[in-house]
Amino acid sequence: MRAILITSSILILVLIVLRYLLRGRISPQLQYALWLLVALRLLTPISLPGTALSVLNFLPPEGTERTVSQQRAPASVSAFESGTMDDMFFQGDQASLPEEGTPTIPPKGAFDLGGVLRLTWALGAAAMAVWFFTVNLCFFIRARKDARRLEAEESPVPVYVSASVPSPCLLGLVNQRIYVTPVCLEDPARLRHVLSHELTHRCQGDPWWSLVRAVCLCIYWFNPLVW
Repeated sequence: MRAILITSSILILVLIVLRYLLRGRISPQLQYALWLLVALRLLTPISLPGTALSVLNFLPPEGTERTVSQQRAPASVSAFESGTMDDMFFQGDQASLPEEGTPTIPPKGAFDLGGVLRLTWALGAAAMAVWFFTVNLCFFIRARKDARRLEAEESPVPVYVSASVPSPCLLGLVNQRIYVTPVCLEDPARLRHVLSHELTHRCQGDPWWSLVRAVCLCIYWFNPLVW
């Protein structure tokens, strides 16, 4: 998890800087492709193979603490052999020495910080998912309110006129619909441009991009760079 957070955050920062420095000189297709790399890194639950140029090489490995404890093992062994630490692990006739690699069980009633953090993340992710679902459902219901079908030969998807939407929009992932405002009907040229704009969203798969973005925000709601 730490590797995903670090690599994705650095990748986001690099893309933000590049977008600022190369604004107007980088194609929208390339921008989509670069942000797709970010989404794939965020949604890939495995650590990628390391390289000599990896930024993770500048961080201490996760097993550093255990390595240090293993280096101090001879002193502990000598203490056991001298009999000065027998009472710490031996009671009666049975030894309770922890085996190597066995996770230490915290004493009953001890504060479990990791469990609290995991619970906080799960509650935040669930709250974000409910929020996204509720907002989109309410908008969809509002858009369909008093909507009437508009026969438009220029559009391969159904077009509806609704006074409840603040601006023209494309709704749906599979059964998609275009909603326009009554103002768009006042000028045929304007309606034609609006439909072309919304159909461009459809051709680029923008509703699916919005879904991927929402999933990333639900999982990494705590990371401001993802926002």
